[in-house]
Amino acid sequence: MSRLSAERVRDEWFKSLRSARSVTQLLLLWVQVGAARVWIPELEVARPSQKGFPDPPPGDRDPVLLTALACPSPVAVLRRLKASNAEIGRAAGLERGPEEPRALDQLSVRRWLADVGPAAADLSALWALRHGGQAAWSAVMAEIRRRGDPLTRSDLAIRGADLQELGIHGPRIGETLATLLDRVLDDPALNTRESLLAIARESR
Repeated sequence: MSRLSAERVRDEWFKSLRSARSVTQLLLLWVQVGAARVWIPELEVARPSQKGFPDPPPGDRDPVLLTALACPSPVAVLRRLKASNAEIGRAAGLERGPEEPRALDQLSVRRWLADVGPAAADLSALWALRHGGQAAWSAVMAEIRRRGDPLTRSDLAIRGADLQELGIHGPRIGETLATLLDRVLDDPALNTRESLLAIARESR
């Protein structure tokens, strides 16, 4: 088992997660035959049980999400198995979290989306796997995305060059953009050039 390449083990791990009749039984098998001890010792810590571990249908399985669900440190597992940078990046986003918004109101979900960035979809999907249903904030998240609420500095209606014209330079540009983003996360209606320039002038 230890003579196999990491890439070979990764391919088998991903393939098995996608196609196994029972993910729970697959994980237990990896522990029982010793494969987990050699390649994914995190599985022995997690000890997936017959009860409680979800078994999504084979056509609806994401190996990165299932690795995160089965192991407390999916980044370490995927690095050991020489997964792609994109797959490791997704696992890192899942580890960083936070797993869910503080509350289900628009402001809390909007700030959570801004905090987790591209990991939002994976975090929501992982929550759904853990809890056996759609994430409680999914509808709010979909509405925020439908409206196009600003969530990052690149979504702001002004740029650094606009701040330079106001006499703001150096590190103050980044600090001011952070302040502006904080304000529009609270109130997306402020995301107009005129409003942001007025706030920037006040913060000089």
